[in-house]
Amino acid sequence: KASNGSRILIFISTFQLYLLNLTKIIILGIDSMHVSSLNSILTTSVWDISKIGLCNKSRSGMILE
Repeated sequence: KASNGSRILIFISTFQLYLLNLTKIIILGIDSMHVSSLNSILTTSVWDISKIGLCNKSRSGMILE
């Protein structure tokens, strides 16, 4: 039970950090000068996440085979 509690706390803290970063991005996005740079940041991060996801999928597929 203690381990589950600590896991939940870790999740909450990471989620709070994520929300904090998200609000920062939104605040930057409101400033029109940052919109183009923001778009490039968002697209690259999404692309990186998708690449990581694909790598994980292929690795797990290889392990399963």
